[in-house]
Amino acid sequence: MRDAQNIIKHFQAMGGREVCSSREVGKGTCVYVVTVGNTILAVGEGSTARVKSLMPGLTCKKHTKALAVSLWAYAADIMPRFFVLNVKTKDSRRAKSKAKGIEKQLHQTFGSGVTKEEVLDVATRLGLVEKYGVALLMCCDDGDCYRLMVKYTDINKELGSYYSKGRNT
Repeated sequence: MRDAQNIIKHFQAMGGREVCSSREVGKGTCVYVVTVGNTILAVGEGSTARVKSLMPGLTCKKHTKALAVSLWAYAADIMPRFFVLNVKTKDSRRAKSKAKGIEKQLHQTFGSGVTKEEVLDVATRLGLVEKYGVALLMCCDDGDCYRLMVKYTDINKELGSYYSKGRNT
């Protein structure tokens, strides 16, 4: 089931909330969901910096879903929606373990987001695979590759300057 509305309802019932800016994300460990329209782009867990790295207008950092998020935002002409569930415990290892459990349950019920094949299909329709070739194919497997493309090529401009720039490290 890949229906964004269902995962949003479920996630909010668990205590997740929609955030519109990086300030609203908070700090620490979290579980996050990113959608565009009725498409689930990403379901993940980790530090809040991971979900912030997918938000528009910020620096593109190393994240394998960075390409998917910017592609869908451009192709659908809709800004992504971000949902965050901050995991609060006194012990950071317990928080990480709890977040991983929540993410696993969401993956089992709703999937993990768009697939590499779906990303490549959208990129092909936009003419990006033909233009950037193997580098774009590598971006689906390595978030660092896309960060470098944002930094050193015009791909970010072609996708409506979703990210402010590519990060140096």
